[in-house]
Amino acid sequence: NGVMVESCKTLKTWREAVKWAAMEKWKGSPIVGPVDIEAHFYFSRPKSHSTKKGARANAPFWKESKPDIDKLLRAVLDALTHVIYTDDSQVCVVRASKNYVTENVGVNIRVERMA
Repeated sequence: NGVMVESCKTLKTWREAVKWAAMEKWKGSPIVGPVDIEAHFYFSRPKSHSTKKGARANAPFWKESKPDIDKLLRAVLDALTHVIYTDDSQVCVVRASKNYVTENVGVNIRVERMA
């Protein structure tokens, strides 16, 4: 009888933002059947990656620190439920990445109905 509590205070707001963005883009009914999802998460570089001239030459491209990619994906899959598909159990294929960028932070999501 445990209770699950989210550790991220902004998760609900972020999930709602993803849901509303999906609703703006997706004009059809929720997909019935298997779904393939690709999600790329983009994070701001920390100041330690930068010099006055831009990113350091050895600044990492991939974000190896928190948040965990599985938590990010769970938030996206939950946000798209009842908008893009009826249940996130329909998601059969997932590709995801998380990396640093200097602008346009957020997530880029592609959803495809599988044959």
